[in-house]
Amino acid sequence: MSTLTSTTVATRPTLGAGDVGKSYFEIDSNKILVWDGTAFNEWNRDGVALTFPTSTYSASFDGVDDRIVVPQSSDLNISGSMSISFWFQRGRAGHTAFEGVLNKNASSSVNYSVGFRPSSDAAPNKLAFWQGGGAGNLVTTTAFTSTTDKVHACFVNDGGTWYWYINGSQDNTGTGVTITSTTTNLVLGAYDASSPGYFFSGNLDEVFIWSRALSSTEVSNIYNYKLYLTDSLAAGWRLENDATDSINSNDGTNNGATLNSGGLY
Repeated sequence: MSTLTSTTVATRPTLGAGDVGKSYFEIDSNKILVWDGTAFNEWNRDGVALTFPTSTYSASFDGVDDRIVVPQSSDLNISGSMSISFWFQRGRAGHTAFEGVLNKNASSSVNYSVGFRPSSDAAPNKLAFWQGGGAGNLVTTTAFTSTTDKVHACFVNDGGTWYWYINGSQDNTGTGVTITSTTTNLVLGAYDASSPGYFFSGNLDEVFIWSRALSSTEVSNIYNYKLYLTDSLAAGWRLENDATDSINSNDGTNNGATLNSGGLY
């Protein structure tokens, strides 16, 4: 894990166009600074950030029965505003069934759920978010059929307004999200931890969940600078040759996934 270099308001460094992405913690203003090539972007948060400049490994799922199961916890039993960030690479294009990426549900009891719509669907090969009550129309504009693209995706619910971001940019938005907390377990790479199915084929990397809405700038900085602010960060599975939670104690149990596959950035 990397740490930010400290600076002060009076001693901010002079940077140029070639210094994009350099980040600092300003100790007297309690701000995080990220240089965009012309100016500093500033955040007034809790003063703590995690940076992961490289990803050595990711988790590879076979699409047959591989999955990682995480027990329910107060960290994960989220209602209201939230954000889910992850990197993926699909293992099969145009699959005929739903493929679960991250799901916290049991049968019809859905807390939150993310996956790929089937190729025969009205929204083929698009990422979708399901909320409590089963509404599943919160889809990306982009369809994903490549098996070579390495993609960053982030879903945000901000008080009932939802956003999908792809590779740091807003892809789609809408209204009408109602996320209701449940005590069901969470599963990566499948749908329904209690009776798993609809398995995902491909790789997942750097899966993070917040119990608040990320801003568009925060999402952009995850994609561009691998900068994760810890404010309301509920859990994070880096999938760096293990299934442990880097943030709290929500460690997963691996069921067949290959945890030392190549990183996705």
